Amino acid sequence: MVTVRVSSINFGEKYLDLANGKAKDIIDGLGLNDDAVILVDEGGEIYTKDRKIKDGSYIKVIEVFSGG
Repeated sequence: MVTVRVSSINFGEKYLDLANGKAKDIIDGLGLNDDAVILVDEGGEIYTKDRKIKDGSYIKVIEVFSGG
């Protein structure tokens, strides 16, 4: 079990417990569309949905829009 702190302009700050610690678990746990968000850690590192996240990490959820 991995616990991470996530924040977004829309929902503020939350703590999530992730079963296997992948970025996709954050997206699913928050009910977000994985094509509409980018996950970034404190150092500016971008997380793809299959990337593992370390216990205690702080992740920002940034919503993105296509101007298309």
